[in-house]
Amino acid sequence: MSPENPYVTGNAVGNSPAFVGRADVWEEVLRVLSHSTNNAIVLYGQRRIGKTSVLKELEARLPKEKNGYIPVFFDLQGKAQNSVGQLLQELARKISDVLQKNRTNKKVLDLGDNPEMTFHNKWLPDLLKKLPQQKSLVLLFDEFDVLVAPNVQVAAAAFFPYLRDHLLTLNTRRKRLNFVFVIGRRIDDLNQVALSVLKATNHKRVSLLNYEDTVKLICLSQTNKTLEWKKEAINKVWQLTSGHPYLTQVLCSQIWYKLRDNVPQEAIPIVTSEDIEEKIIDKTVEASEGALEWLWDGLPPAERVVASALAEQARGPLTEEQLQQLFLHGNLKMAIPEQQNAVRVLQQWELIEPVEESNGYRFRVEILRQWVKKHKPFSTAKEEWEKLDPLADRHYQIAWNSYEIGDLEQAIKNLEKALERNPYHLSANQLLGEIWIQQEQYEKALQPLEQQFQYQPTVAKPRLIQALTAIAAKAAGKEEEQLKYYDRILEIDSEHQEAWLNKGEIAQRRGEFTQALEFYHNANRQDKVDEIQKILEKQGDEYLLAGSLEKALELYQRAKLGEKVAKVEQQIWQRQGDEAYNRGDWQEALAAYQKAKLSDKIAKVEQQIWQKQGDEAYNKGDWQEAIVAYQKAKLNDKVTELEKKIRALQEFEKFLNEAVAGEEATEIGAIFLYAPLKYNKVIHSVVSAGKQPPLLESLFNYLDTVEAKSFIEELRNSISNVLSPKATTIQFADCFLNLYFETEVPVTIGFLSTSAEGLGGFKPQCDKHLVEIKDRFSQIP
Repeated sequence: MSPENPYVTGNAVGNSPAFVGRADVWEEVLRVLSHSTNNAIVLYGQRRIGKTSVLKELEARLPKEKNGYIPVFFDLQGKAQNSVGQLLQELARKISDVLQKNRTNKKVLDLGDNPEMTFHNKWLPDLLKKLPQQKSLVLLFDEFDVLVAPNVQVAAAAFFPYLRDHLLTLNTRRKRLNFVFVIGRRIDDLNQVALSVLKATNHKRVSLLNYEDTVKLICLSQTNKTLEWKKEAINKVWQLTSGHPYLTQVLCSQIWYKLRDNVPQEAIPIVTSEDIEEKIIDKTVEASEGALEWLWDGLPPAERVVASALAEQARGPLTEEQLQQLFLHGNLKMAIPEQQNAVRVLQQWELIEPVEESNGYRFRVEILRQWVKKHKPFSTAKEEWEKLDPLADRHYQIAWNSYEIGDLEQAIKNLEKALERNPYHLSANQLLGEIWIQQEQYEKALQPLEQQFQYQPTVAKPRLIQALTAIAAKAAGKEEEQLKYYDRILEIDSEHQEAWLNKGEIAQRRGEFTQALEFYHNANRQDKVDEIQKILEKQGDEYLLAGSLEKALELYQRAKLGEKVAKVEQQIWQRQGDEAYNRGDWQEALAAYQKAKLSDKIAKVEQQIWQKQGDEAYNKGDWQEAIVAYQKAKLNDKVTELEKKIRALQEFEKFLNEAVAGEEATEIGAIFLYAPLKYNKVIHSVVSAGKQPPLLESLFNYLDTVEAKSFIEELRNSISNVLSPKATTIQFADCFLNLYFETEVPVTIGFLSTSAEGLGGFKPQCDKHLVEIKDRFSQIP
């Protein structure tokens, strides 16, 4: 078998030997999941840092925890153009697939024509209620921030407010629903609507690996006995990757292929620092190009320029003053605050680090620095920056001057030219939006203001909302169009009361009172909330009078009328209890009455349950258990009657034993049997003068297993079958001398003899007991 390369450079490594470290992330996730109220955590970090691997590890490990988690991995990559309904349908399908594997769900339910409402009002709550008591669902969302990319449809971006308003708060007294979100950007880089969902959520950075975990990753080939590592070689890998998991895997994989090439399979080469030569590093840089290009694409323009400048300095640090001088000499125009902010962002993303002794900054990961220096040199970054700026800025300055003197037509022309050159010129977008609003050309104002909002949300927010509000007002009578603009306003400002109020009025006109109630509540309009509650209450009262309890309950719940909800719920449980009681299902009736808190009915059903248990115990002859059950049922007459029967049977058995104890015979055995059919048991008393034959012992042991209800039919054959193998030495004569049937209770007196003499003179001695036996037996209740 060929040696296997243990380093994984393409796929996520969660739930595999290649996954190491992340104990801090695991502990933080468990802390949030076990918290009584917190139910969500955001894991964030730079691209290719191993966030998906962490989710895959959680997916594998969480089911093994004692708290009973059911993780569901849901990748949002490629779903940015989906509507909320499409996302929910796919999520429901994924959840159902996982639960079917866990055998806690049997089928996938279609969410119907209104998946948004069905998912959070019906499908998901019902599913959570049906989970085993110790289980809870953990939704693992990968690439969650793709829904806030600039090119994402409004419908997909609406998933954030849907999540905030309907899912994050959907939990019972025992937490049954949890969330783990993974994003590839800083929390502060999210747009306003995403921030409204995730800002207050627990956060945990997925960072570079520490030294100890990096060593474990490097030594995977030592574990599978394909390479050995010298200490200095391990340290050199650490110097080059600084614990970046992906780059560490790529570098070690290149080393593995180099040293395993053309060596016997059983050989175990030793890695030294000399093996990690420039050629290997260059191959690692080239092999990582796709991943590093993706990481680079995620950086804003200013951060790219600063990163390129720092990459030029080899391992040496560069201070902010030196950076400013570099930009000045290169004639690169970047405002000092923008430059300082870029340094701060790069440091937060762990791409650069401060060097205390020089008060400067350098790349944290050397291989990344080498790639940037080779593929993204400062000269190229400078050119890209300049392409974004000079002519566009000139047109903007001309436009500003025109605006100052009131020549709005000329200002608009130059602003449009500026934005043709550089669509990201924020000041040009802001001024153009301002001019269009002043001229009440709100539709035209939208594009520049939306462009500005992507980068300066706080600055653009007031004017953008003003434009959206005005456009919605002009669309009076076109409710769907209005809702589109109100939804956009709420994405920008989730607490915008006027937008919530307008949505509420539309929902009310459509008869969608549940949504109207929610919207008015968000608008902080208690008068409107009261109005809708009265409408729902009236409808609920009508259904209640018509006997439709479930429909009435639904309406009272929508109106959040706690007292009426409790009253109708009690009626529903009482009805279910009565139905179960009438068909004799005591346990179901008891459960329903307990939920209805009907103490009288609970006591009545509990008595029925204990009486049933007592009767079952009585019928199978377990009288002591029957007495305990009857006592709990407070059936004192039955307790007294049964105790009397037990005492009478004990006295009768004592009498039988005494009756045969005085008889004398040689090698003769006498059996006295009684089998009360109602008690379902056989009692026997025996006497043997002299030595008891062994076959009698076998017979008596057998009789202990006979049930009374089959006693009459089986006793003769049973005794014959036991004795027949010894028929030559044992005579079985007249087994049933007397048989009495009184109150369905047979009494049998039989004789067995071990000689051919038959019963001899023993029969008359036994006959004298028959009358007394019959008399005593008749006294048993």
